[in-house]
Amino acid sequence: MGDDAGDHGEPRDDKPDGEGGRGHAGDEKTGDPDGRRAGTDRSDQLADATGDPLAAAFGGTAGESADQFYRTWVRTVKSSGPATVIGGGTFRDLSIGGTTIYSYDRRAQPPGPVRSEVLDDLTRRYAKVAGYDMLLDRLRSTNLLVLRGAPGTGRTATGLRLLAAVASEAVSRFGPETDLRSLPDSELEPGFGYLMELVPGWGNAPPLAMHIDRLRGQLTDRKCFMVLVAPHDIRYRTAFEDYIADCPLPDAQIVLDLAVEHEIRKRPDLAAALQNLGASTKLAGSSARRLPSEIRWLVTLMVSHAMGDITFDDMTARSDESLSRYVADWFEPLANIPAGPAADEQVRLATFRIALAVFDQTPYDLVAEAGERLAEEILTAGSPRRRPGRAVFANHRDDYVADSRARLVPGITRFGRAGAPSTFAQYIDERLPAAVLGHVWNVHNIRSPLTSWLRSLSLDQRPYVWMRAALAIGMLSSWDFSYSFHELIDPWARSPDQEIRHRLVAAVALDAAARNDDVRPVVRGILDGWCSKGTREQRWTGATALGYDLGLLDAEKSLKDLRIIGCWEDGDLAPVASWAAARIFARGGIEPVLTVLDDWLGDDRRSVRELALRAVLRIADLRAADLEDPELAGQVNGGRWKRLAMRDRWPLLVAMADEDPGLLEPFVDLVWQVARSAPAQLPSLEVLARWIRAGEQDRSCIGPVARFLALLGDDDSDRARLLHLVGALRRDRDEPLPAAMAGRFERAIEANIHASDGEEQP
Repeated sequence: MGDDAGDHGEPRDDKPDGEGGRGHAGDEKTGDPDGRRAGTDRSDQLADATGDPLAAAFGGTAGESADQFYRTWVRTVKSSGPATVIGGGTFRDLSIGGTTIYSYDRRAQPPGPVRSEVLDDLTRRYAKVAGYDMLLDRLRSTNLLVLRGAPGTGRTATGLRLLAAVASEAVSRFGPETDLRSLPDSELEPGFGYLMELVPGWGNAPPLAMHIDRLRGQLTDRKCFMVLVAPHDIRYRTAFEDYIADCPLPDAQIVLDLAVEHEIRKRPDLAAALQNLGASTKLAGSSARRLPSEIRWLVTLMVSHAMGDITFDDMTARSDESLSRYVADWFEPLANIPAGPAADEQVRLATFRIALAVFDQTPYDLVAEAGERLAEEILTAGSPRRRPGRAVFANHRDDYVADSRARLVPGITRFGRAGAPSTFAQYIDERLPAAVLGHVWNVHNIRSPLTSWLRSLSLDQRPYVWMRAALAIGMLSSWDFSYSFHELIDPWARSPDQEIRHRLVAAVALDAAARNDDVRPVVRGILDGWCSKGTREQRWTGATALGYDLGLLDAEKSLKDLRIIGCWEDGDLAPVASWAAARIFARGGIEPVLTVLDDWLGDDRRSVRELALRAVLRIADLRAADLEDPELAGQVNGGRWKRLAMRDRWPLLVAMADEDPGLLEPFVDLVWQVARSAPAQLPSLEVLARWIRAGEQDRSCIGPVARFLALLGDDDSDRARLLHLVGALRRDRDEPLPAAMAGRFERAIEANIHASDGEEQP
């Protein structure tokens, strides 16, 4: 057949379907009960209709495992356009009243005295963290305090505020190169407070406990104080053990309120405008997850808007710029740290953060190992003759997690339809994965090791590894489609069957790239071309891409493309096309799929009817647990389907019809047509047997399943076929259906009535 099969030039049967029963009965239902036409035996044509057409691509694993991590990505990593990527050259300065200002200084403050006006300003707008008074008492009693926390979370502000409270003379800074192991007394002035940030890998070797005890003695003798700002790092833990205190984040709303009050004191004429903006639900509601530095930038934007320099839309659109600048600060110090083992450790922290951006909400060990593999790629790219090693017995788990603003949570990793407990790592702030990937993608020299790393991960046999790698490739493609499409997606979409995983990864990447509103039309244009004129491999890739969320965005168009693919070359790709159609249904496209399937079943082209039979069989074989998140799908009432979570073992069609009785008749008519079709009789009976068996796992579904079966018994032959099925299950030698349950199904089928829910459960 030609490339335009199904729509253009597909041969049609000489005789249209006949009429009979509920709908499009045709010769396959009544006129040709043996399933033979023109001497060709088609009785086993649909024997594999409910099999997994992507099993080889999944690497022998069930698709549910991969879908778990696809769905968590969709829930947490939201990217709707190029504005998501803010960093590098896209970060803009801000002008207020004709004066150019910046969100905050990205470089460390220079060593030396801290101006009194800076401390006064900090004191007025500082929001006390939880346990602030305890920290103050501890500093007063020990003269030395190490504030530990992730960079950018307000550690420095808290340290300066503490020093301003205890120093009788002034507050000063030491540079990160200061050697605490041999700090001379002459550097410590009585009554002074000193602040220093510890940067692993920068400057001298970390001090030992004896050095810190000596330093504390110096501070006590000189009657001065010191606050050290440190990340979570194993190299500091022993030396500073007696002086470490974790620095919590301040309450974001209090930070916002104090910052607005501070600006009002400076600009009383803007009081009304700033108070209104501070109370804005759109701004205040989003501030809860923001860091102190982000809130300072937000208030700066509010001032600029109040003065008429920028619009409200520009203010809200730019409010996330400081997050991108914050993420940039994670990576830019790497360019200044001297090469060596200490710098290697900072590279590993950076690659852990990148790996966590890709594998957010996955097992921690997966994140750690993926980060190590990326570190090897980057370290080798920087020094090609070098073979970087690992600190085999070093355990940085808690440090890496804390310094990345992440946490460890209990989770379940699915293996097929079963699950095993695991410890997951995830970013506390769901905006960070996109911000991290957006920043590193803008650094041109890292693209090669990054894409090489993602390529290797996409070939991993574990579904949660290759699925996340594919999604990351798609997100990167959405930001630079011309580069990634020609570099990765297009070549992989052409891969032969021996490399079918490449095609699956390309399909998932296209789905992820299409989440960018600007890129989606390009993706749909490519898929349209593949579906109608592409090679077999490209058509397969296109059908698979439409089986993800992309297919639901224009369900009618997607189903038309799937019909063309499924009917091409006498249904060569019908298994994957029907799989995609069933996935659109499960993702919430119920009405468009029902409409199209009814049309397909009545079509006078055999290949179209057989595609419909395959799709219906797949839908009928779904459980309620297979229903995708309808709120994400945006096609049905999410609240209505939430109750299905308690019926995950039910057949999906039965559960949905029980929730919405208006769907019962269309569902029954659909299944009835397939059950009466000769090529589909055997697989349909296998599906219905699984429906009946579902009652052994959840007895609450027995009544609704019995009602559905009763309505399928449209005439004596239908009822005889169903009764034979129940009888065969009752007589099964290995797992006989309980007699009481079998009797209930038989009574419902014989009487062609619904078994009352009030009937005693077997």
